[in-house]
Amino acid sequence: MTTRAEPQALRSAVAGMLALASVMGIGRFIFTPILPDMSVGLGWSPTDAGLIASANYAGYLAGALAASGVRAGPALYRATRWMLVISALTTAASGVFDALLPLALVRFGGGVASAFVLILCSTIVLDRLAAVGRSGLGGLHFAGVGLGIALGGLLVAVLQALGVGWRGSWFVAGALSLVACIAVRLLLPGEMRRAPASSADAEVPGADAPVSPRQALAQLTLSTWRLGLSYGLFGVGYVILATFISTIVRDTPGLRWLDAPIWVVVGCAAIPSVMFWNAVAQRYGTGVAYASAAAMQAFGTALSLFETPGAMIIAAITLGGSMVALTAVGFAHARTLTTAPPHVVLGVLTAAFGLGQMLGPVLAGLVAEASGSFTPALIAASIALAVCAALTPRHPAGTVERRPGSDVRPRLR
Repeated sequence: MTTRAEPQALRSAVAGMLALASVMGIGRFIFTPILPDMSVGLGWSPTDAGLIASANYAGYLAGALAASGVRAGPALYRATRWMLVISALTTAASGVFDALLPLALVRFGGGVASAFVLILCSTIVLDRLAAVGRSGLGGLHFAGVGLGIALGGLLVAVLQALGVGWRGSWFVAGALSLVACIAVRLLLPGEMRRAPASSADAEVPGADAPVSPRQALAQLTLSTWRLGLSYGLFGVGYVILATFISTIVRDTPGLRWLDAPIWVVVGCAAIPSVMFWNAVAQRYGTGVAYASAAAMQAFGTALSLFETPGAMIIAAITLGGSMVALTAVGFAHARTLTTAPPHVVLGVLTAAFGLGQMLGPVLAGLVAEASGSFTPALIAASIALAVCAALTPRHPAGTVERRPGSDVRPRLR
């Protein structure tokens, strides 16, 4: 790699990290540490909180499916830039409304924007890293999710200590996201103006050959559909603890001192998680890495039932240490199971995952309101994650598993 390409690669990776920190770590997940104060201030029941969380995840599903239809070119860069701004604005707007319906619509819009940026920005950044032989910096890009979660948790903790209410937390978070948008624009000035040829397209001869939806779906193997079911269960299982962990800590005597730091722990564990699980996948295969990460999260979620400080900290570490990586490794594993077009595989997994994480908060809220405790929901979540791990299909015999480093990249048609 040339001397000139080295700083360009690092600049692209840092830009991607800041983009994901803005739309995912803050825009999508800062709802969790703000939720306890928000619920008290607005008189929400657990069901109300679950509905608002599900609205954001419904937006994520809609955005992911829509983003998969964006073709490589100038439109990809324009969409990334505008969706970064929309994410920041919807984050700030979440502090404006009291009524459930307008707030749900705002969070839905934020979910759409976060999915667009995740898919489109990942395509831009990871293709550029591959073009200069620095795909290893992709871990820095994905670390942005954990960085944003940690910064969001720390931000809310500081604002709470200063007596700033939940509305102010949303406003400051939106402003921080907007600063990140500006930084991304400055770090990727050329990339936002021109569209390079996609290295992903170059890897697949005849990738642009027309394939009907029926033909594409017919290429999906039974193992792929089985992984889709597993991925949907992951969506149901992870999202319950990810949505309500701060609320559980706040409502449990003896754990309230963890209210501020618990979400920071989740974020710190998420920062190196993709690099760690990619290393496991390189050594033992994507199927082993995926199943192991799901099993680890199932263990941590079950451990949270003991409601002790140590148990909750371990639960937070296992949650952060697996939830982002499971998405990346899950898609990589799916690509080893079928010859179907990558965007079809991504669409099937995204649909399963999106439905799962939409159902999880609503069902958990309803059960918690009916029982007066999150215990039944956490039991269900740990079971769902255990089944997720058990359902993981093995790589077909007689075939060679692809390395996850290239397959993680979303490829747009």
